[in-house]
Amino acid sequence: RNQSLLVLDRARGALVAFDRAGRFLALRPFQGPATEEASARGARILLDSFGTLWLLATQARDLMPLTDQLTPVRATRYLTPEDQVGVPVAAAQFGAGVWIYDAAQGAIRRFTSSGRFQLSISPEDSAGAVAPSDLATDAAGNLYVADEKGQRLFVFDPSGALLITRALGGAKIPWRPAALAVGPGGVVAVADAERCEIQIFATDREAKP
Repeated sequence: RNQSLLVLDRARGALVAFDRAGRFLALRPFQGPATEEASARGARILLDSFGTLWLLATQARDLMPLTDQLTPVRATRYLTPEDQVGVPVAAAQFGAGVWIYDAAQGAIRRFTSSGRFQLSISPEDSAGAVAPSDLATDAAGNLYVADEKGQRLFVFDPSGALLITRALGGAKIPWRPAALAVGPGGVVAVADAERCEIQIFATDREAKP
């Protein structure tokens, strides 16, 4: 909400905040059941449009809404047992709901604000084997998927239809996207952890998948 940068420090099980200029603001450890989950290798944080911070808990296979003290808001699950994911890898907000990539099913699944399953996208149907590493959405509700294995970026509309496929790297110049973000105006930032570089793109709505 203050346009600060929030970083999940898994080694400390804490959230670190920086201002827009990159200056350190604060470090706050997670509390209660969120402590162990925040230290897990696959843990991710998600900030929704209402300013609520969520923790993607890989061990509980759930999304945890957090208080300002970084404790779970409620004791009950967000994803109901029959709708829970097998291996949650990444998540992105969709309106009042959320997209979650489930590596166990090889599918990106959308859930409502109450945690109920809504629909599923299987990127393999149109692109062969993929390994999504991160998800993001833009103001129009389009879903951006970073494919680490195929070194590509996919864009789907809110209904799950493929809009754009963008190659990021190849055999000669590998580019394996580890994280991505969509900024104002649809500008897309894609990071490669091994290369320690970020590519910036402007979305071309006239491009074909």
